[in-house]
Amino acid sequence: MYIPEHENGWAPKMKNFDMKNQLWLPPLTVRPATPTVTYLGGGTRKKEGNGAYIYIYGYKNAELSIDSLPFDFGEGATDVRITALEFAPSNDKQGYVVTSTGNVFVTTDAGSSWVKKARPEKLGGHYFHGNAMVIDPHKPAN
Repeated sequence: MYIPEHENGWAPKMKNFDMKNQLWLPPLTVRPATPTVTYLGGGTRKKEGNGAYIYIYGYKNAELSIDSLPFDFGEGATDVRITALEFAPSNDKQGYVVTSTGNVFVTTDAGSSWVKKARPEKLGGHYFHGNAMVIDPHKPAN
């Protein structure tokens, strides 16, 4: 559900969420350069039946749209969830994803490509309670 111009009244726009295996409360974020677009750390595309993808929700011309980034953060597995997702406020081309398997992925081009980083030693997190992250506004690459 998206409520455009909410200050002028209640007129929600609705669209079905056509995925499966997403978290009950999935991570959401925006990039400062595109505040009307929301990124959702979601589940599996129903047609593929595996993986973990980022879904992009947008609103344009009075229509709510859903698209996804092609990168599979689950690396083909069916039981991986995206548990944290964030773009740097000072450089929104720099973004991070953490999965329920403890993997960390980084983008430096606003999500066009992702690189898997070495897993931090003590990073855990059950899929249900997830992870949280804060990006240093002065050093977004750290």
